[in-house]
Amino acid sequence: MFIRFEGSSSVILVDSDFVEPNIGSWEDVINAYEKYNLPVAKNLALSFIWNSKYAPISLTVNQCKKQIPKYLKYANDVEKYLILV
Repeated sequence: MFIRFEGSSSVILVDSDFVEPNIGSWEDVINAYEKYNLPVAKNLALSFIWNSKYAPISLTVNQCKKQIPKYLKYANDVEKYLILV
């Protein structure tokens, strides 16, 4: 498992299993992992950890809870993964 994001204006999600262009939001990350039938919660947690270089994980989680209804489906599992890390 390897996740990274590339680009500045048009972000590309690069995972060891796929490459997904035009990632503009956390909802796009959720959609990408759903599309490839990969574990969404685990990969969101890893993505949040990667993103912690730019924003605190707690801020990212709170924004997702408020702004992305689809995130709520995965919220508890994401938080469990984050506790383990």
